Amino acid sequence: MKVKILSSVLVLTFIFTACSDWDELNTDPNHPLAVNVDPGLKLGSVFKEACLNAHLHQRVHNLYIDMFSQYYTGTGFGTYQNQSQDGWTTDYWNDHYRWYNSLSNLIDQYSDTETYVNAVAVMKIWRVWITHRATDLLGDIPYSNVLEGEYDSQESIYKDMLNELELAVANIDPNYTMFDDPIYGGDLTKWTKFANSLRLRLALRISEVEPDLAKTHAEAAVAGGVLDALADMPTMYANTAIWGEGYSYNYYFWWGSGNGVGMTSTFYDLTAGIGGLPFNLSDVGDATDYPAVVDPRATIIFGSSDQNGDVQEGYLGRWSGIAAGLSADARQEPENFVQNNSRINVTLRGDFNGDNGRAWTIMPIAEIWFLRAEGALNGWSMGVSAQEAYESGVAASFEYWGLGTASQYLASTDANMAGISAAWGDGNGTDLEKVMTQKFIGGFPDNGWEAWADLRRLKMPEVDFGVQFNTNVPQGEVIQRVKYPSSQAILNEANYAEVAASDHEGTKMWWAQ
Repeated sequence: MKVKILSSVLVLTFIFTACSDWDELNTDPNHPLAVNVDPGLKLGSVFKEACLNAHLHQRVHNLYIDMFSQYYTGTGFGTYQNQSQDGWTTDYWNDHYRWYNSLSNLIDQYSDTETYVNAVAVMKIWRVWITHRATDLLGDIPYSNVLEGEYDSQESIYKDMLNELELAVANIDPNYTMFDDPIYGGDLTKWTKFANSLRLRLALRISEVEPDLAKTHAEAAVAGGVLDALADMPTMYANTAIWGEGYSYNYYFWWGSGNGVGMTSTFYDLTAGIGGLPFNLSDVGDATDYPAVVDPRATIIFGSSDQNGDVQEGYLGRWSGIAAGLSADARQEPENFVQNNSRINVTLRGDFNGDNGRAWTIMPIAEIWFLRAEGALNGWSMGVSAQEAYESGVAASFEYWGLGTASQYLASTDANMAGISAAWGDGNGTDLEKVMTQKFIGGFPDNGWEAWADLRRLKMPEVDFGVQFNTNVPQGEVIQRVKYPSSQAILNEANYAEVAASDHEGTKMWWAQ
């Protein structure tokens, strides 16, 4: 894809700076030639920031995505009512196009230099990664002609992204080196598997609207090799010297109006009763009100109300969730106060301003197994049976949380509050419901983007929608997108006019039709 580079109408101007040879007086030190500078030195924070920086992670990842997916809820933020926040979207839009512009400039700059073929391939893979998130958040966005601010259809964007991933992998050449990137340190084998895994994700995303095309890309991705081991999972390091990263779970789960955000009733319903394992009191501290059987990952993720310093008397020891979209009257009931319910476990959030160096997960290994399971249920060739992929996904999630074997859990026919068990083929839930339930649970805490996509694409797993406050989103439906930045109507008036009628939270993604 040849991209027309973004103008300042859409984003902040990005200025490249890099090392240069000061002995060559005719070389502009601020714009050295591609042949003189390794592209890794020019990428700066594109990889790091896209994962997201503290400001965007709090607002876009947690208070948008995690709220929409029902990973968390809270009564102090408008997003739990399915409302867009223009300032947050504007910040994300500007940064997305700064990253997009940086990558596109570098791809154009290095594409004609054979020795940088792998660097170009990796930059294209990463450009797809940042783009699929942006279009899944907003729908149609400027993509192929961003210079003029023209909106591309999501359908055309998705089809181009799939082709970009296919070509990027085909162009990787082990005879040439790659820059020392912050994700895989230049390991081309792992980058190939990551690209194929992302291609598999995008293929499943379009499976309801383009099943034949989805099958083709999914089968080719798996045949080319996808990620399947925790050791190869793509992550982004936490730099504890940067504001927000030294207490990365505390700042967005514990602060804020309404005393932060907490467990949803959806998460409770999906994890309580499933798996046949007793509630682990040692994970949560003192608890007096909790389910007898619970998914063992749940008590690691969420603690009891006793872990909250501001819990009210009479609500101590609760391991419980709050319904999303509470009415005004219900929000006044103490039992629905966030502090009187489960919030993020102290073992994850760390001490206030403490050193929390946990790496951020870019793509969970468990998700890739669940994608293969869904593909196998579609009748596609995924290299393993649906059951094998499903059970491997659960096992990978257990390994991630340090829980050891998942065999007892997977053998259990005990059902959760939605009537779904962990055991394959026992009749407690369909096979697809089992896959999507485990994908939802296994995505905590970094993969809410995929949980929200699955709710829009398949309406799975079953969630508690509560009271719907946004008239653009029908009762019983999940919010479909966020609105474009209000500045688009002013700075990009002609092109925005083409999408203005659909610029509301109820407009479905192309792949969700």
